[in-house]
Amino acid sequence: GVYACGAVSGGTLMNNQKVVRLGDAYIYSPLKYYPAEGADFSAYAPFGTQSLSVRESSGVPLEFDFSLPESLSEDIMLARLRRRVKSGGGEVKFRFFHPLTRIDVEFAFSPESVWIPAGKGVRITGVSLSHCVREGTYDVSGMSWTSVGGMVPSSRSLLVEADLDGTVDVCSLYAVPFTAPEGAVLRLDWETYNTGSGAT
Repeated sequence: GVYACGAVSGGTLMNNQKVVRLGDAYIYSPLKYYPAEGADFSAYAPFGTQSLSVRESSGVPLEFDFSLPESLSEDIMLARLRRRVKSGGGEVKFRFFHPLTRIDVEFAFSPESVWIPAGKGVRITGVSLSHCVREGTYDVSGMSWTSVGGMVPSSRSLLVEADLDGTVDVCSLYAVPFTAPEGAVLRLDWETYNTGSGAT
């Protein structure tokens, strides 16, 4: 979603404009033209996410309010360009960044670490955190977090069949930046299942 306004007047040019990729080009409709004064742009991705709402004034975004799902499954990116004036073909190139903290949970099983009976496989069924932050407000002009919510638990259901040769699998969680308190717990749930090979 793209927001744009006149760099001086503040007049609205785009208000949550959807932009899609078609081949090597990014397209949107209706077509907009640069004002002589230039433009300020703000953008987020993915478009239409339910984890983000925008506080705006006359189409100009002021703050992004995050409310992440309990599963911490969605990565959200932001971008901002100020005082952009037309040059060349008038392309606007965004450099997106990740305001959220990514927590990579790595897991691996091997015969040396866990004994698995013949004919059985291992499935990862869930991952959970005892403490994380899922809500916060990100200031557009200062490009910084101005407030964050309190600590809450999170959990995500998975169904990942793990290799038993020590191959590392990764599950990524995305949260509002936080410092885990002492005693915080990360839990990984797993189960065995019949593979049909030598099973009894």
